[in-house]
Amino acid sequence: YNTAGIGKIFHWESTDRNIWSFDAWDNHWYDYQGAETAHMNASIMPDQVLPEEKFRDSLFVDRALSTWSKMVKEPKPFMLAVGFKLPHLAIHVPYKYYEMYKGKSAAWRLTKRELRFPYSSPEISYRCCADFNFQYLREEGRLRFNRTAPLGDINGHFPEDAHEELMHGYIA
Repeated sequence: YNTAGIGKIFHWESTDRNIWSFDAWDNHWYDYQGAETAHMNASIMPDQVLPEEKFRDSLFVDRALSTWSKMVKEPKPFMLAVGFKLPHLAIHVPYKYYEMYKGKSAAWRLTKRELRFPYSSPEISYRCCADFNFQYLREEGRLRFNRTAPLGDINGHFPEDAHEELMHGYIA
């Protein structure tokens, strides 16, 4: 059977082209993620400048659909793996989707009990990216953050307002 891997399949830059028989394309997501943080003012960044089709995940979708349309024409069965940069921090989203969900946080609000990480989860699953702090959004990203909340402590309290902001970014 044919295999293809598009996007962020592995958690680090690697030379994994040899494991995919049909197509392999990561569009240098790891370099992009590093460069992206240079213009991000918070952990969630609604972007009013970058066109939607230029966001890394949009490029992954386009390539995956193109690859899929070629794979279905082949006589062999296939497996297409597609990995996305989101939902990893920092969350960089088109502004129009961020704006679409403004004022709708009641839809994803959780109780204090629900905000607690599940007791059965290993600590490693709670560690987020290379970020040690959640950086609050300020003026919808026009200004650099001036407030943080710590990340990485499975037993720590994650503030409700940080959760709401994070979910707003995920949903956008």
